[in-house]
Amino acid sequence: MNFNINIPTEIKFGSGNIKDLGAETKRFGSRALILTMTDIVKVGIIDKAIQSLQEEGIDYLVCDKVKPEPFCEDLDNIAKEVKSFNPDVVIGIGGGSVLDVSKAMAILVTNSGSSWDYIDLRGRPPKQLDKPNVPIIAVPTTSGTGAEVTMNSVLTNSSTKQKATIKFPSLFPKVAIIDPELTLSLPPRITGMTGFDAFTHALESYMNTRRSEFSDMVAMQSMKLSIDYLPQTIAKMDYLEGREKCAWSSVLAGFSIAHSGTTVAHAIGQPATARLGLPHGLAVSIFTIPVLHHTYLHEIDRFAVLASFLDPKSTKGLSEKEKAQYCIKLISNHQEQSGVAQTLSQNGAKSSIIDELTEDTVGYMGRGLPQHPVSFDKEEIRTIISESY
Repeated sequence: MNFNINIPTEIKFGSGNIKDLGAETKRFGSRALILTMTDIVKVGIIDKAIQSLQEEGIDYLVCDKVKPEPFCEDLDNIAKEVKSFNPDVVIGIGGGSVLDVSKAMAILVTNSGSSWDYIDLRGRPPKQLDKPNVPIIAVPTTSGTGAEVTMNSVLTNSSTKQKATIKFPSLFPKVAIIDPELTLSLPPRITGMTGFDAFTHALESYMNTRRSEFSDMVAMQSMKLSIDYLPQTIAKMDYLEGREKCAWSSVLAGFSIAHSGTTVAHAIGQPATARLGLPHGLAVSIFTIPVLHHTYLHEIDRFAVLASFLDPKSTKGLSEKEKAQYCIKLISNHQEQSGVAQTLSQNGAKSSIIDELTEDTVGYMGRGLPQHPVSFDKEEIRTIISESY
């Protein structure tokens, strides 16, 4: 065995932990920029956060202009408005989009240029930081992206119709306050979409050529928690135990991709979001099952191991190939129960999207393809996208 384990984010996990935000913020300074969404403010989710900051005498500025699947242009405009506040720390309270924006904003309040300058594109290295970014505190209100424990900030460029990632180790949040009570108001559709997003993170980490025994361990446990608890959590909004298990599943999935990364479904899904405006979790889900169908014959042993772990009772007595096939069925059923078993055409895409996404995937998103256990050429990528149409 030979691998590194690096978890630089301090995690505070548990119901009611939002009350500790003020004390955690005080460790980094006395001026906090809070980034969130208007809907999160309206339902009162940030009220306890603000109360905690006030109790510690923290000066704060709330910006609720973050939008889902954020555009770099919108982020740049927000940066112009808040930079003069000169925050000591950036606090993101929201889902993956908010946490992604918070990481990028932590750069922009101390550095020049556009957020897109810092994107890591294939064939174009990112602009390096002239000054250190300010520290980040992540407070997720969904259980899906795992952004609270990764360095990734995913943004979309509306001009080029590209979606890609800022990646600097300094963007790992210093603290993640994970309070499952903050997710109780999530409607079933968002609960399912974000929950299956976390599942795909763990799945792609498990299938990743950069995987390790550590990433396998946390990825498998994340998937098991998702299958065991997500369907009931979708069905019952006030199911706090389910919210806790799904939140921990998301954290574990975040750990796994922080150490190994994602593969083909994400490489196609991100351009699909950029071109079609699809929610990230739905976009990735659309390509997940076709990718698995083109993969399992090359990875029968790993698919069989995963199936036995996720459902030992149903796989008892099956051959390795039968277990591998059952693994795809199990994941497909979980996708349906999560409410994200959809196609591109069901979401209004024209057939021309097949060629566009093929070029995007093998082009600017091509870096993630070698991390998949099967090497797909351009035509095979096109076939997978066609099967997702």
